[in-house]
Amino acid sequence: MTILGKRLILVFGSITMVLAATYFLVGKIIQENYYDTITKINARNGVKVSVISYNRGLFHSKAKLILSPSNANDMPETKSQALSIHQTITHGPIVAANTLRGFSIKAIACQIHTSLDEKLQLPLGFTTLVDFSKQATTWVQLKAVNNSASEGLSFSWDAANGEIFHDLNFINYHGVMVIPSITITNANSEFKLEDLNYKLDTTKSENSYSNSNVFRARLLSLSKEQQLKLAFNDTTLRIELTKNIKQQLGINIIANIQDSQILEKKFSQDNLHLQIANIDPTKLPSLPDINDLSPKAILDFVQNLTVHNNAKLSLELPRNFTESLLTYISFEMYRSSLIGKFDKRDDSVVFADITNSINNLVQGAIKQRLFLENGEFYALNFDYKGNNS
Repeated sequence: MTILGKRLILVFGSITMVLAATYFLVGKIIQENYYDTITKINARNGVKVSVISYNRGLFHSKAKLILSPSNANDMPETKSQALSIHQTITHGPIVAANTLRGFSIKAIACQIHTSLDEKLQLPLGFTTLVDFSKQATTWVQLKAVNNSASEGLSFSWDAANGEIFHDLNFINYHGVMVIPSITITNANSEFKLEDLNYKLDTTKSENSYSNSNVFRARLLSLSKEQQLKLAFNDTTLRIELTKNIKQQLGINIIANIQDSQILEKKFSQDNLHLQIANIDPTKLPSLPDINDLSPKAILDFVQNLTVHNNAKLSLELPRNFTESLLTYISFEMYRSSLIGKFDKRDDSVVFADITNSINNLVQGAIKQRLFLENGEFYALNFDYKGNNS
C-alpha cells in the first residue's frame, strides 16, 4: 500500500472517529435535555409524564413514556386514563429529517418520532425536529380511516396533517391542523364536518398569557333518516383566553356562520359573541350544581361573577337563529328522554308544543328583564338582580 493510501485511510478513519464521537456527544446531551424537559413539564399542573425506559444508542435512542393525570395518585380511577407512548430519537448533528414535504437533510440536534400504544389502534404519529437553540417543529400526521365501527357507530376521516412551531416545554407555540373530512354515522343519523382548519397560538411570559384558537369549517351538517336537520356553512369560531399583568383573566368567544339551515328555516350572517374581562381568579363564584342547573341559576352565577368579582361581561345572540336552534335541541333531548320515548304524539305536534314553550320562555325572560332585545339580537341584562321576581 502506498504512503498516500495509508494517509487516506488515516484521514477517513479520523473523520469516522470524530463523527462517531460527535453523535455520541450529541446523544448524551439530548438525553440530559430530555430528562430536564420532562421535569419542567411535570412541574405544571394537569399531566404527569413518567419515563419508563430510555435506551441510548450511537445514532438512535428509544424511550417509553406513560402519560397520566397529575392527580392519578389521589384519584385511583384516573389511572385507567394513562397513555403509553413510544419515541425514537435520531441524534444529530446531521439528520435525514422526515417532514410533511418528504425527507430533507438538516443540521439539527435531533429528530423525535412519537407513536401511541398499538392497543389504541389510532393511526396518529408525531415527528419533532429540535434545533440547537431548543426550538422545535412538530408535524402531526393522522392516516385516513374508513368505516371503523364501534358499538353501532361508524367513523371515517381523510388523512390529516398539522405543523406546530414550539419550544421544548410547549409553553409558547403556534401552528395549524387541517382535517379535510370527518363523518360519523349510526343507524339513522349522519354527522359531517368538511374542510376543518384549526389554528392555535399561545404566548406566555412571566406577567401575561395569551391563547388563541380559531376553528374554520366549510360545512357542519346533521342528517336524520336521510333528511337534513342542521347545516352550518363557512363557520368560524374564535376562542381567546388572556391574562394581563394584574393576573386578571379574560375570555372572548366569537362565532360567525355565513349561511345555515335549521330544519326548513334558513339564516345568513349570524354572529354570536361572548366577552368576559377583568376576572379575578381568587374571587370566582362556585359553578351551579349540575342537578340545580337552570336559566336562573346560570344568571345568578353571571351576576355574582360581574358584581362581586368586578368583571365585565357582554353577550349577544341572534334572535331567530337562537330560538330555532334552542327549539330543535330541546326537541331532540325530549325525544331521547324516557318520557319522550313513550310520547305517542306525532313529531310535528310535539315540535309545535316545544316551539310554543320556547317562545313563552323567551318572552317571559324579556318581561322579567333577564334579557334585553337589541334589534335582531338578544343581550344579557347586566342590571339583573337575583332576588327579582
